[in-house]
This record gives sequence, structure tokens and C-alpha cells, in this order.
Amino acid sequence: MGFIDTNLKTVAKKLSHKPSRTKPHPSLSTHKKISKLKMSYQLKLNPGPLSNEVLFLHKKHRALEVYNNPEKFRSSINIKRSDRSFWKLVRQKPIGPRVEGYIREAGFGGLLDSGYRYIDHALITALVEQWRHETHTFHLPVGETTVTLQDVNVLWGLPIEGVPVCGADNALTFSEAAEKCERLLGFTPANNQLNGCTVFPDNSNNWINLHLLQYLEDLSSCVNISWGSAVLSCLYRNLCNATAPDAVSLSGPMSILQVWAWERIRCVAPEPYHRFNYDAPLAARWKGNLNHVDAPTHCLRSYRSQLQSVREEMFIWTRYDDVIGRLPEICTSGSSSWRSTCPLIYWENVEHHYPQRVMRQFGMVQHIPPSIPLTVEELARLHKTTWIGKTGWDWTIRHDVYVYAWYHRHDSVVEGETITSYPVIDDYMSWFMNHTVLYLTNPRSSAVPMRGFQDDGARAQMLTDAMGVIQRCDDLELAQAAAYRATEMSRQEGYSQYPSHKSSSAEVTQAMAMSTRRFKC
Repeated sequence: MGFIDTNLKTVAKKLSHKPSRTKPHPSLSTHKKISKLKMSYQLKLNPGPLSNEVLFLHKKHRALEVYNNPEKFRSSINIKRSDRSFWKLVRQKPIGPRVEGYIREAGFGGLLDSGYRYIDHALITALVEQWRHETHTFHLPVGETTVTLQDVNVLWGLPIEGVPVCGADNALTFSEAAEKCERLLGFTPANNQLNGCTVFPDNSNNWINLHLLQYLEDLSSCVNISWGSAVLSCLYRNLCNATAPDAVSLSGPMSILQVWAWERIRCVAPEPYHRFNYDAPLAARWKGNLNHVDAPTHCLRSYRSQLQSVREEMFIWTRYDDVIGRLPEICTSGSSSWRSTCPLIYWENVEHHYPQRVMRQFGMVQHIPPSIPLTVEELARLHKTTWIGKTGWDWTIRHDVYVYAWYHRHDSVVEGETITSYPVIDDYMSWFMNHTVLYLTNPRSSAVPMRGFQDDGARAQMLTDAMGVIQRCDDLELAQAAAYRATEMSRQEGYSQYPSHKSSSAEVTQAMAMSTRRFKC
């Protein structure tokens, strides 16, 4: 009977036991039954998944620890970023038209248009807790969703078509590295700024590998490199790493994840003050001041609650349909690859793009997706691969199978039927609920009222779960038992004894009779 893991027949039997010959007052009798049930029956809740077929790594996920030990996970993950110094310099010394022209020629103009934006650590942390590294999707109550190649192309205008960001990590001597920095960057780093093959550009505790400088040799050729797939690979890898229970920090392109959430999830999005003219990639509409009056900000508990109880109408599946024709051409330059099932490569990183799991984002009917095409062993191997100690490796050879698959991605474009009425097939949600983690937080975990925002997301989800059990139940006593279980688990058991503000059973019966007579007429 779903995530409420219970023997409802036992509960029903105890609730309906015969009273003594001397009948007490009905409310007193019910109260005694409930009190006796409390002492003799302990409630259980299964957070999910009910089947380990899809989320076979769920026991190693941060979400399970949040459920079991909420007090240890009250704080947000620290988001590290290395672009503050860049944007500070841009504010002090604006980029001239000549340099801006080079940047746009290389395919990075959309990043300039989008500008600097603070990162809400609480929002990113809440999304990490919903991220599943087996499927590279977020598991929300409405189904699976994710950041796709389409999102990267539309939001930042980064090129998708082209060669992968991958090559040989050749060793450089100190003098060779210094000469390369002087020739391509215009400065010679000091001894303490070079460490092997990496350069330390500022004090943000982020390192940039020198092998990226080779792409500055010919800026005009940069547009023929798939920077969009590299960004998505980096995003996926960092999200996967952050799902570890002991993860305390996170890096990577979290700016695009935040904008993606604002664009698609209504209940977490602020409102831009200014009017957007659609003359730049869509992320640029979030540049400038935002109105946060109706949106949660920097509160992890509130974001958890919102994501745990998000409804179908609160998620915008086809966000770009109404605006795609008004955006610059760079935002649709990779449309032929948007629905490709393919590897995403960024040097040593290989992550996988599974559009078949989020077909509603492309305006197509969602079917039960096929099994993940990777073995558990191969998935673990890919996630453990790092560039440390791999000097001299040619990653195009090490990842030759995946490089080949990338070049043939147009052969693996997922097709589907356009949504006309129902966005999912009949048995998709049943399948999904059986394979997802439904409860991130325990609706019974807070016996003492919390300070600040009260997280009712799990409680709302649990009541919805219970109503589904009741609706499918043919036995009145079992339905009553499920209702009692739901009210007790939500710590609202006393309300079952109070007058209801809904129509009484007699009124409902009378209304149904009147309706029947109307139809007969």
C-alpha cells in the first residue's frame, strides 16, 4: 500500500473491537480505542525506494542521512566559486568592444550577458538532496527532471555541437608553463603561483588546469568545441560528488543550476524587476535586482519543504516553447543534440545524458525509461577517475569508447510522441513511486516545534500518500485505519474527534441522492 509501511488489517481490527455491554459515551469509547492502539502498535514509514532496481546506491546518499539524522544536516553545503575576482575586475574595468568581440567569437558571449549572480547555498543544497547519481536526474514528487543540453544551450548560449573538451595532459616544465601564461594570458606567474601543471589565479581556493590554455591559441576555433557538454559534465560530476553524506563543499557551474531551478520551479523562483528583451541567452533575464517577496531565500528547511511537496502545476516542463523563437540563434545552435543519449566529456570526467527520462521537458509523453546502460562497476569507475597523478595521459584514448559515442550522438536521438492530453503513460507514476525516495524528511521527526520555518513538506506528502491508500481501499475499516495512521503520523490524531468543517456524511448522502434525481430527470 505504498510508502506507508503498515499492517492496516491489524490497525482496523484494533479500532473495531467490540465494546463492553455497558456502552460508554461514543467519543469516550473512541478515545479509549485510540489510546489502546497507541500503546500496542508502533508506526513505521518507508522513505523509499520500495524497489532498488533504479536507485541502487540510495543507502550511500546524503538524503538517507537527512531522513535519519536531521539535526546533523541543518546547514547548507558550502558553494565554492572562482569567478568573483573576474566579475569584480569587470566592474572596475569594463571589457572593451575589441576584447568583447573575441569573447563572443569564442562562444562565451552568453556568460557576459548573464553577468554575476549570488548563489543561494540553501537552494543548491536542497537540489543536491534530490539529485540521483544513478540517473543524473532530480527525483521530485512529479517525476524525474534534470538540466539537459537544451538548458545549457538556451540559458547560456554555449555551443553544443563540436569536438569534446578532451585531450592529452602533457607534462610541462616550470619555464614552459610560465612562457605559456605570458604568451596567452599576458603575465608571468610567480614561483608560488605555479604548482606542476596548474595555475592559481586568485585567493578563492580554486585551481585551473593549464591544459585549458591550449584553446586560447586560436579563439576563432573555440566555437567548434562543445563547451556546453563540458559544462554539463562538470555540473553532473560535482552534483554526484556532493550527494556523499560527508560532503561539506561543492564547486562547479552552480550558477546555471540555480537559474534552471528559477526558470522551472515556480515555488522557489524570485521575480525579475526589469523587462527582458530576449536579445541575449535566457539566463540574462535574471541579471540585476530581483523581487524575493514571495520566494524562500537562504533557508534550507523551506526549500526542502517546497521540493518535497511540489505539485505538477508548480513545475514548468516546457519552459522555452513560448520564447525560443525570440532568442538569439546561439541558443538553438545545438538543437540537433538536445535529445541525444550520449556521454558528456570534460577531460577525465565522463557523465551521461539521459533525455529519455525527462521527455516532458521536450514536450513529449513520458514512458517508463529503459534501464541505465552502465553497470554498477563502470559507474563507480567513472566517478572515481581523477586527473591527479595522470600526467601524460591522453584522455581521448582512455575514453575512446565514450569519445566515439559522442561523435555518433546524432544516431541516438530519442524520439517520442508529442503531448496532446496526458503527459505520462498510465503506469509511469506508479512505476516512479515504486522506484523513488518519496520522503526526504520524516514527518514524525519533530516532536518539539522547531525554531523558524516549519517543514511541513514531508507531512503534506505523507497525507497525500495516505489518501491514495484510502482511495484504493474497498474495506471501510481498513480505510479508517489508514486515516488514523495518517493523522497520528502527522501528530494531528486529536483532530479526528473534532467537528469537521467539511460536509457531514448525511449531507453528502443527501447531495448524492439529489444529484441522482437530477440525472434521472
